[in-house]
Order: sequence, then C-alpha cells, then structure tokens
Amino acid sequence: MITDIQNKAKRSFIEIGYPGKESEDWKYTNTDKFSKCIPFNRNIILKDSNPFLIDGSINVIIHNGKVINNQNDNIDGLTIIQLDESYSHEAFKNFLKISDYSRNGVVAHNTAEFEDAIHISIDKNFDFNTPINIIELSSRMKNNEIIFPRIYVHMEHHSSAKLYLRQLDNESHGLTNSVFEFYCEDSSSLEVVHTNESKNQKTISSLYFVQEDNSNIKFLSTSFGSDLYRSNINIDINGNNCFNDFGVIMLGEDKNHIDYHVNMNHNQSNSISNFLCRSMLTGRAKGFFNGKIFVNEDASCTDATLNNNNLLLSDTSSMQSNPQLEINCEDVKCSHGSTTGNLDQDSLFYIQSRGIPQSKAKQMLIKAFTTKLLDNHNCELLSIDQRVQEWIERI
Repeated sequence: MITDIQNKAKRSFIEIGYPGKESEDWKYTNTDKFSKCIPFNRNIILKDSNPFLIDGSINVIIHNGKVINNQNDNIDGLTIIQLDESYSHEAFKNFLKISDYSRNGVVAHNTAEFEDAIHISIDKNFDFNTPINIIELSSRMKNNEIIFPRIYVHMEHHSSAKLYLRQLDNESHGLTNSVFEFYCEDSSSLEVVHTNESKNQKTISSLYFVQEDNSNIKFLSTSFGSDLYRSNINIDINGNNCFNDFGVIMLGEDKNHIDYHVNMNHNQSNSISNFLCRSMLTGRAKGFFNGKIFVNEDASCTDATLNNNNLLLSDTSSMQSNPQLEINCEDVKCSHGSTTGNLDQDSLFYIQSRGIPQSKAKQMLIKAFTTKLLDNHNCELLSIDQRVQEWIERI
C-alpha cells in the first residue's frame, strides 16, 4: 500500500516539481537547489547522541532521515512505531492522507522519497504527562544531498500530550524536506514546541494539523536563524468548538533567510484560533510572513486573530509581511494586523533615564518583545527563554 502511494507521489512530483518564483506563495524563497539535489544514501554513524537527549522525556532520534533509537516499547498510553508496522495500525489510518501530495510538489517529493517514518499515538482517555522529544538531526551532508524526515502524530479521543520537535544540524550543509502531520480526535489536547536550529542546512518544513470537535492545540515555533528556512503551516479546523493558539519567534542575523507561510482554515462553527508571529532581524537577514485565515460558509461564530509584529535591528535587515482574511460567513469575529519598525526611542530613553546603560536597555526591550509568546509555553526543558536571551546579548 505504501509503495503504491509513493509511486503515485513520484508521478505527481515529476508533473508538478518544486514551486518557482512565479508562484505567489514562493516568490521570496528559491527552491532551485531542492530541485537539483540527490537523495542522501551514505551511511554516517552518529557516535554520541547524548548531547541531543533530554532527561525526563521520551527521546526519539531521526538521523539523516532514518530513525535510529526508537526504544520506547511498553509505555502505558503511548505507541511509537516505525514505517513497516504502521500502515496496518488503526490509529494511523490517516497517515499519508492529511497532506495532499497530488497538488503540492514539496509534499510530493517527500512522500515519494522518504525511507523511514515515525508514528506516535496517544491512547484515548490518557493524559501522557512525560514530554516526547523528537530530534531531527542532519550530519555531515554535502550541499547537493537531501533527506526526507516524516512524522505522524495521532491524538485519540480525550487524550493529551506535549511534544518537542527539534531540527538540528551537525557539520551538515545539505537540504531537508520534512513533513510533520498531527491529527487530533475529539476532545484531545496537544502542545507542540518546535525549534529550528539548523544553521547551515537548507530546510523546508511542512506541518499539517487537523482538529476534530472540542480539540485543543498549543504550538510554538522558534527559528534561531538558518541559511534558508521555509515553514509551511496548515491548520484544518474540521470540528466544532475547537481552540488553538499558535506562536512563532523568528531570530535572524547575518544573511539568514526565514520564511513562514500559514493557512488557518475554519471549516466548522464556534471555534477560536490565535496566530501571533514576532520576528527580530539584524545584519542582512531577510524575514517573510504570509498568513491567511479562511472562514467557510459553515463556520459561524468563528473567533480568529492573525498578527505579525517585527523588529528590524539593523539598517540592512528586511521583512515582508502579508496577513490576510478570507471570510465567507457573516457571523464571525476576525482580525489581522502587521507592524514593522525599530526599537521605540521613547521607551529606550525612559529606561536609560533610570540609570540603565543603553546596551542593557535595548536588550530589555528586545526581550520584552518575545515575552508574550514565551510566557504562554513551558519551554524550560529546551531552555528557549535562556537561548533567546543569549541571542539578544550576542547581537
């Protein structure tokens, strides 16, 4: 069955290919190197995984596209299995069906070429309190080699879990095309804390979320700067009375290229969604945010917000922002907005008037810019708050 799907995806990819700059959604991110790369097929052994593990969590490592340490059997409430076991498993009936490879060349390439996948399921009526730490690591890849990580997470009825998803590189200069899918059954709750820490790896990540009745999702993505990072986030709210809260922090310096593209689709009624993206760019970094809230005709009583706020910390950094609303129902409450600018000089003067040096005053204002997002998520195990502070002090 999986072979049949992959063959269909190959045909789709040959027909569609990667999007070019003629596509409105991709005009700022060049995919030429992804089109010309070759699948990674060398055997590179990860000698020491300890630096990437987190004590007090369930650790899974995907190294150069392959799962290398799934030793998490017999854990109450949790099922983690790999590709060869997955397709017959009831909880994974939506695997390879959430993301549409027939109309998306990026997803088609991943679906056609991935060699391994990890599938996570939380049992119904189970509150899984131990964080699940997924490390997607690339090592010593050449600049024309590409990997295809694939992850599927299934939250059964009335279950809850917290998941860390970390994208890292280790002396690697290749490319990554990853697809992550999250399916939330009715009354389930999922929290995802995602970080992109791949400095030299060029990465396209496609994240798909599906929500059924009364489900809840909290999501925070932090990009710590990358040669090229593109994140496609698609949320389908297919149930009634759902809630989600999505946040993005973009930290760019040097010649970093960071591009977030978001679709929030309200397909049923009485749901609440919040999406807040905040970026801080310095050096010659370029940031891009394209977000859209779609409300269909059956999604009455929708309450949705989409905001993008940006700080440009150098004269040579730049930001392109395009939040959008498409509303096909009258009984809704929706808003969107965008701001881009430098540090507020009046606030800076006020802090300095209290005897605080200018450099410290700037750091305080920049840190305050991220507080709303960081305070909403418990990121202590990943030390995101501390690492954001270190980034601020370094620039």
